[in-house]
Amino acid sequence: ERYGADKWVHYYLAVIYEESNDLHSTEEHLEACLELDPDDPDILNFLGYFLADHNKNLERAKALIERALEISPENGFYLDSLGWVYYRQGKADLAVEYIRRSILRLERDDAIVRDHLGDAYLLQGAIEKALGEWERAHRLDPELAGVAEKLEKHRKKYREDNR
Repeated sequence: ERYGADKWVHYYLAVIYEESNDLHSTEEHLEACLELDPDDPDILNFLGYFLADHNKNLERAKALIERALEISPENGFYLDSLGWVYYRQGKADLAVEYIRRSILRLERDDAIVRDHLGDAYLLQGAIEKALGEWERAHRLDPELAGVAEKLEKHRKKYREDNR
């Protein structure tokens, strides 16, 4: 009520709230966007990925992203989002499959997608592949949160396991 029926006001508020780590307000404004435009694939994906990234309501996240993919089946970011849902559900093989497919659809390499693929490979037990993806993510964006720590932790473990 306070912001009216303007999808873009809600969208940009969701972006701002996400940046300030106000998860409740982010979700609230994304839901308002969907009420105003239930077939916007970017909003469907944004909310689906947001839910998956925070490990909330994974079945709904999956349904939202699948709807986005029905509208735009070749979108690499949507494919990554679905892979991320599968990762959160512990479905390593599906996570790897969708995230790898997403990489093939993206116009340029993306550090977050490479980080996701590294996480999915780790879930699969493929530590060497995981390290390779995290190294690539780190080269693409040395400031990406958590990647340097994963590399340090898992390189050490990998060396110890392969002595």
